[in-house]
Amino acid sequence: MALAGLARTESRSKAEILDDLSGKVTDPLPTLELGSWIGILTVDMELSDYGMALRWLASSRDDSIRSPPRSDGVNELLFWLLLRVDTLLLALLQEWLDQPRADMPRIEEAIGRLLADAQAAAEPDQLVPALHLSEFLRQLDSEPDLGTKALSGRLEILATLDLIRQGDEPTSPPEPDPRLGALVSNLRGRPLTTAGALTFLDQGYFSGLAADPPQSTMRATSPDQALLWMVRAYLSIRRPLGFTPGRPISVLACCLALREGIAMEIRDAYDCIYEAAARWSEYLHFSGGSRFDREFLIRIDPVLEELLESELDEVAASRGR
Repeated sequence: MALAGLARTESRSKAEILDDLSGKVTDPLPTLELGSWIGILTVDMELSDYGMALRWLASSRDDSIRSPPRSDGVNELLFWLLLRVDTLLLALLQEWLDQPRADMPRIEEAIGRLLADAQAAAEPDQLVPALHLSEFLRQLDSEPDLGTKALSGRLEILATLDLIRQGDEPTSPPEPDPRLGALVSNLRGRPLTTAGALTFLDQGYFSGLAADPPQSTMRATSPDQALLWMVRAYLSIRRPLGFTPGRPISVLACCLALREGIAMEIRDAYDCIYEAAARWSEYLHFSGGSRFDREFLIRIDPVLEELLESELDEVAASRGR
């Protein structure tokens, strides 16, 4: 995927990135704009923390050791980043899969859902998005092609992420992957607002998109195993100086868990690191953060990875006796 290719770039100029993408995509500029939009690239065209996570996932793929085959986390991270900034796509998926039979999603109905939820929520941060959606809905009356472009672009991304497939007949409309059904099931009952979408992404995304039926839930996994995923995620994308934001670490940790067939949600990753703060305080160093939004910056001593591995090995050995 061309967008995933951006995650393999080092910090360099836009011209160098464009040159690297030549021959890989028809028009690299929209790809760069998409990368900036979903947060892979910064305004200076450098890799963000999320971009570093994506690059690490892409570079650490090893199909030979995955048995049975499971997700490598790349597509799941890309889709999570996209849904974080595109509530219209969430609304389209819900509208599409709520139909008695999955024909093409209807963009006007999806926008109507967003506007209705924004009005019901009456949240200040929904005012500007609602105004933009209302204007877009008015434009669709005179320029139907705008809706076609908005829909086809999103369907193309879903196809690239292996989340839709062609129907049985050449003329059949595309069909959603069954994982999207589980995803929308986790979304139901939540308002399609910015806050509602972020809550869903924290609490219902990875269990909905688990590539296989998960072997266990997060709560059936030991806290030390969950913490080990967090430590490994941190060591993979840590900033060279200072502290690293907790959310990119947590998302990458969830992708690592998914590789093992475990559906760990971001909320569980946050719970894990906070609960470990007392026991492993010597190795976990926090900066900033808030008890209201639970965001944090962290620095983790690398030796904690070895300590956790040893402890988990001891537990496994005792169970085998």
